[in-house]
Amino acid sequence: EKIINSTFSFILRNKNYLPQKLLLLTAFLSLFVTNDVAIALSTVLTLNVVKNTEFLVALETAMANLASALSPIGNPQNILLVHRFSIPPIELLKE
Repeated sequence: EKIINSTFSFILRNKNYLPQKLLLLTAFLSLFVTNDVAIALSTVLTLNVVKNTEFLVALETAMANLASALSPIGNPQNILLVHRFSIPPIELLKE
């Protein structure tokens, strides 16, 4: 909880490069939760702090999908591959 609060306060404290920070936050979240959850969380945050959000939300969606491919829990397909075929998570990064 403290890590999340400090991350959000860092992002919102200084509005310089706010869209880039939100994109990086989305990518970071999608490594540890599924891409759907990362998109939902980042979209809510973006809608509350940024004007003209359409393009930024589209970029966040793309960023979450791309970054989630690197994680064994980032998207449902990777979860299935790791569980069903006993693939070590590091193998997802090799190819």
